[in-house]
Amino acid sequence: MHTVMVIACGGVILALFVTLSKLWHLDITATPWGLVLFCVIWIVISLINMYMGISKAGYSLQDELYVLPQVLLTPIVLAYLNLR
Repeated sequence: MHTVMVIACGGVILALFVTLSKLWHLDITATPWGLVLFCVIWIVISLINMYMGISKAGYSLQDELYVLPQVLLTPIVLAYLNLR
């Protein structure tokens, strides 16, 4: 359930980045920079989530490495599809 909530938060953050990118810049070339910034920030958030899972929740590194691609790639793929 926590994984689904983290992925949903990634979708909400992506929607905020897309909206703010379109509001602040009227030209279409500014939107990819907002999505690149989102991807960098989302990678950091995902790694912090993995660290918290290992240190606080007691999961092993192997367990977290299994979940990390799901948490990391789902919002990034959505960002890529939005860019196209």
